[in-house]
Amino acid sequence: MTQLALTNGYYDQPHFNNAFSSFVGKTPKKFDEKEFFLTIKK
Repeated sequence: MTQLALTNGYYDQPHFNNAFSSFVGKTPKKFDEKEFFLTIKK
């Protein structure tokens, strides 16, 4: 996850986690991909 954050212009992991949480509503650790995409499809 750290490499993903750095590759996409985030200067550290917490910066990425904050942006991720504000978009998805959960931290990356608590993120459930299946649940997220089912929510989008509704």
